[in-house]
Amino acid sequence: MRALIIGVGQCGNKIVDVMFQRRGIYTRGRDYLEPLLINTAEADLRGAKHIPDKYKLLIGRFVVRGHGVGGDN
Repeated sequence: MRALIIGVGQCGNKIVDVMFQRRGIYTRGRDYLEPLLINTAEADLRGAKHIPDKYKLLIGRFVVRGHGVGGDN
């Protein structure tokens, strides 16, 4: 089985990070899980310690300059 686990926003990112912390590794037997974190705040993406940077997507970089949607009220 193959699955893509997507975390959107700070809460979604934290949930996916905890899932991969407990799982410990991305493959187990025939299972294959791949994370994807999506956020507008660069600091929130850096907070995910158990997900490699290649699975993190910063959107709105030029609109809110990586400060999240709270940076552009």
